[in-house]
Amino acid sequence: FCIVLLLTMAEEQRFATKAIHAHQEPNPIHGAVMPGIEMSTIYAQPSPDRKYSSYSYSRSNNPTRDTMEKLIASTEGGKYGISFGSGSAAIIAILSSLASNKNIICGQDVWGGTNRINTLAKTVNNINTKYIDLSGNNGVNAFKRLLSQNPTTKYELIWLESPTNPALKVSDIKALCDIARENGIISVIDNTFASPYNTLPLTLGCDIVMHSVTKYLNGHSDVVMGIAVTNSDVLHQKIRYMQNTYGAVKDAFPCYLVIRSMKTLGVRMER
Repeated sequence: FCIVLLLTMAEEQRFATKAIHAHQEPNPIHGAVMPGIEMSTIYAQPSPDRKYSSYSYSRSNNPTRDTMEKLIASTEGGKYGISFGSGSAAIIAILSSLASNKNIICGQDVWGGTNRINTLAKTVNNINTKYIDLSGNNGVNAFKRLLSQNPTTKYELIWLESPTNPALKVSDIKALCDIARENGIISVIDNTFASPYNTLPLTLGCDIVMHSVTKYLNGHSDVVMGIAVTNSDVLHQKIRYMQNTYGAVKDAFPCYLVIRSMKTLGVRMER
């Protein structure tokens, strides 16, 4: 019992340390341990054809936003974080990264906003959504059955929530993502309700994790934001392109507030 307790405490410490310190090096000029709130919208360049750094215009990238994205990605075990002005904007960007006239699968019990966006995707891009119950072992069997009964239908993406909003149904994330990968289907999970403190879908084979940062990650009812996290270079490039093109981003101050909030995520989820 003592060994198990010590291992559990060590795991919690590792998560808490990431949430507090990941990608937050002391400022090289004056040693500040908290990231600065970089409000500048433009960045000086030495000439029209040369750049000092990767920063040019704050819609495309911002130092405070970069720190926040890397921090959340780190807690998810991800390589890339791409943030948006809301969870809805994150969902739209992910679906918009698909080509038109595609088919996707979605869990029956998902957030109502996801349903609305799927309806919009049908109208705008002719993306067709097939809803099935993906919870438990029955959900795994239903997914297999759908694919076997429709061998000529190419599904591009499967969208999961676990636990779902609002019924709190739980899916076998690994089994569903394994089936999706075997069939060339991109797997996406809305991890808002579980948070990375409880579930790490990327380690279970999921391709993209998204959050309404507004909920548990921020947790102080003072920021509206969304984020997508992935380890895929290709998916990152597609979603990052949508972020920059749509411009649905936050400025530095709310990103700073989320960095602050992430420091207490572990204790808030525990208690």
